Amino acid sequence: MLRTRWYKVINDLWSHRTRTLIVSLAVAVGVYAVGSILATQTLMLREFHSDRAEARLAHAIIYTQPFDAELAERVAEQPG
Repeated sequence: MLRTRWYKVINDLWSHRTRTLIVSLAVAVGVYAVGSILATQTLMLREFHSDRAEARLAHAIIYTQPFDAELAERVAEQPG
């Protein structure tokens, strides 16, 4: 036999069927959304790391200043 507390819970759920259904659907949608977001995050991180490893990104960045025509001529005169 059900205890009084559980009898009241079941009675309340049954007497408010529409509200119970809406709350159940809201919880299900929320759980689905959290699961989808976590799965998407995992997929994006995995793909980001694999693409980054394959890209062989530059390890150094060289900044230069503009040079004049005289320097270009001297470099052109160098053998090799």
